Amino acid sequence: CPVPASVGGIAECDNLLFVVSIGYAKIHMITKDGMDVGTLVSDEGKLPFHICTQPLEKTLIVSHNFTGSDRNIIRVYNLEEILYEQEKFEKDDEEIELP
Repeated sequence: CPVPASVGGIAECDNLLFVVSIGYAKIHMITKDGMDVGTLVSDEGKLPFHICTQPLEKTLIVSHNFTGSDRNIIRVYNLEEILYEQEKFEKDDEEIELP
């Protein structure tokens, strides 16, 4: 059962603010002048998903670690880190699928 939604972190990209709710990995996109743009939702346990790629060498993604203190905090990764995380995730996924 997810903990009640609350702000887990805020990231800024272009003219958007991304406010992260703890719980369902819900991300509210809000323009800097306060307009609500919409909500991104991702399934628990999935590979962190890209939110915004400006500037190009940095990508905002959300941590899906639902245990511990860093759950749903937006982090800024560079491309190398993203590839490493993705490789690690796919390796973990393969191990899970073994009979």
